[in-house]
Amino acid sequence: MSQTWDVTLIEADPDAPDPYVEARGAPGGEVTVHLKALDGTWEVCGADRARGVWPENVKGIRADGWGSKTAGFDLRRDPKAIWPDIGAFTPVQIDIDGIPRWSGRVAQTPVRDDLDSVISVQCEGWQAHLDDDVYERWYVHTRLSDWKDARSHLSADLAALRSAWQVDTSGGVKISFPSGVPADGSGMVYLDAGPGSTIKQIGWTASSSAWAANNSLYVLGGSTFAGLGAESYNPGSIGAGTSYTDSFTFSTPRRFVAFRIDSNGHTPAADEWFKLEQIVCVRESAYLSGLSSVLKADVIVKHALSVATDDEIIDADTSLIEAGTFNIPEFAMGEPRTPRQVWEAADAFEDRVRKIDVHRRPVYKAKPTVPVAEVGAWSAMSFEDASANDGSEIYERVIVKATAPDGTPLRVERAQSQQPNPFGISTRIGRRGFQRTKVLDVSFALTTSAAEQLGDLFLRAHARTPFKGTVKLTGRGAARDPKTGTPLPVDALLEMTGEMIRFMDRVDPDTGAVGRDARIAEVSVDPDTEEATVTLDNSRAGFDALLARLDVVLGQNQSR
Repeated sequence: MSQTWDVTLIEADPDAPDPYVEARGAPGGEVTVHLKALDGTWEVCGADRARGVWPENVKGIRADGWGSKTAGFDLRRDPKAIWPDIGAFTPVQIDIDGIPRWSGRVAQTPVRDDLDSVISVQCEGWQAHLDDDVYERWYVHTRLSDWKDARSHLSADLAALRSAWQVDTSGGVKISFPSGVPADGSGMVYLDAGPGSTIKQIGWTASSSAWAANNSLYVLGGSTFAGLGAESYNPGSIGAGTSYTDSFTFSTPRRFVAFRIDSNGHTPAADEWFKLEQIVCVRESAYLSGLSSVLKADVIVKHALSVATDDEIIDADTSLIEAGTFNIPEFAMGEPRTPRQVWEAADAFEDRVRKIDVHRRPVYKAKPTVPVAEVGAWSAMSFEDASANDGSEIYERVIVKATAPDGTPLRVERAQSQQPNPFGISTRIGRRGFQRTKVLDVSFALTTSAAEQLGDLFLRAHARTPFKGTVKLTGRGAARDPKTGTPLPVDALLEMTGEMIRFMDRVDPDTGAVGRDARIAEVSVDPDTEEATVTLDNSRAGFDALLARLDVVLGQNQSR
């Protein structure tokens, strides 16, 4: 392929929203590789260093649902020399016809050193930075089974926490004292948020039986177990049989929190117990309203990006992160996790497009329903349909099995009849007069509302005949803008992962309408041949895998 290089491009800012405007209109398929030197200067590969040694075999420019994925090119440079512009983690941007289409960093540079020495530069997209670091946080915690008898801690003062007190954490958190035994000391349960987390506010619903007037309840907080009591709250006396709701905000976020009952030296005439039926701990007071979580997925995503990514790599601009719609009732990580793992877990309740775009900006938005590209009989394309008449992913009902925050079994059933139906049709199996049911067996704690949300998302993604496969498109005009009919270069599809593409030469099997839509899952472009290979997936066959990723983040909340 004949190439020309405009060295003036290095004066532009590749991080700007629309760089290299002056280069547009160049011949189709012209590729420019930009490399960022350690001093922060962007250089054109082949023009500013090792002049005349242009990138060759620029192939495998690939993007998936997370944005730019991989790319590679060859350089016929001396492999024995040191080339700082292609060192590990060097920022890379690839323009096609003067428009940024791929961005990331150098991953490795394997060398073939013989009569025809070649350095093979292998690159990974900026999405890889989402896996570089880990962090651990509790955002909202509701699992009662994580509370422990304070006497089990190695630092417990057993002289004060006497053996007569009984603690039960099955089906709630219950502190009790048997009748007839001279009361002495205290009973206490505690929760450890872990080394990476703190608790700012705690709310609870409790009830009691035969509550003695001289018993006292305290809510305690501390940075260590031994330091419990650094901050305390006494709600006052509670009458027998009373059920009440209360909350307390710590002035300083605390890693350890506890509930302690002091007997104050009386002998109960009947068994006395105090039961915590619901406990909600939050990292920020803004996450709690009454005893209900108001934590949204976008809050988790923004926080993950701010604490575990570099602003010089992933842009701090969060304007493309849309507000969440569902109040996530529980989100407490059990171990350090990467931003990508956390983002995936939070998205289990939203099912959205999530990516790092070519300008390094995080994108989190509802999945589009209107196609941004279309192909048809006019297109130079070949298509392999992997889902013709495939009904294996259509379901009328789903059963979500999980464990409630109090440790009891939870089972929720949802049906297609409970879902919005914008197409005005029943599912194909519904019209055939039978029902198919999917059981989602979830191993981590869920509230009823969370189980319903997961079930509804599953059903909406499994209501229609799936459309998936692989299509190869060649040349400008193989795809076009459905609004204007303007031909699109195939490399433009690299920025369209997560979007919809319409096949005008097909009929929708569910509605009978002309044109069938599929979601763009992955795109690979060869600039030499101007060919794009597009992977389509309009189903959620990976829903079980998504739940497994949610389990990785939420399913290991083990008390310390």
